[in-house]
Amino acid sequence: MNQPASSAASSIGCRMMLFVADDEQNSRRARENVQRACGDKLGKEYELEVVDVFDQFQTALDHDIMVTPTLVVLEPTPRVTLLGDLSDTAKLRTVLRLT
Repeated sequence: MNQPASSAASSIGCRMMLFVADDEQNSRRARENVQRACGDKLGKEYELEVVDVFDQFQTALDHDIMVTPTLVVLEPTPRVTLLGDLSDTAKLRTVLRLT
């Protein structure tokens, strides 16, 4: 799922995968928190692919995901992984390189 954070494209982008377990409460919260952080604070184009591990278990295995929710920031490099519902905004901002 591609979701641009703004219509003004920047030369720097962010590409992420969020691994969730269906519509469970923590997964729903993680989805909301990362979308809010990107929409409110990222200020550049971003791509967020939401992967439901129940539907796409092979993708989860390919990325060594054993816990949900898990956010994997693929670009910019280096790859960073953050576990949990992403409610720690300071940590999320650090992972998204917003600090």
